[in-house]
Amino acid sequence: MLIGGLFKVSPDIAQVLARHEPRFADDKEFRQLQAADLLAHCVRAQYDSDPRYARVTKSPVFSALRSIRTALVPIGDKEMQYLRDRVMGKTSGPSPFTLVRW
Repeated sequence: MLIGGLFKVSPDIAQVLARHEPRFADDKEFRQLQAADLLAHCVRAQYDSDPRYARVTKSPVFSALRSIRTALVPIGDKEMQYLRDRVMGKTSGPSPFTLVRW
């Protein structure tokens, strides 16, 4: 259901995720990139015991992001291949994705 819902809500996301080539964008012009980087940094700070992340985990931004009801969706080779196959119409099988609460 997760991937099916994703395709219904944002069909263009499938095309972006299933690309073979990387996409380059300036985060000053593409604000979603800033948000994704901030979230990734906060998630990394949550799980990494390195003392340099202490400032991040004490930040009000970190607390605000943690309060948003969300989940992480780990994407590896198997999941990317599923997305490519789905976009190309080669599969309609069950989704290999799992949700992880952060």
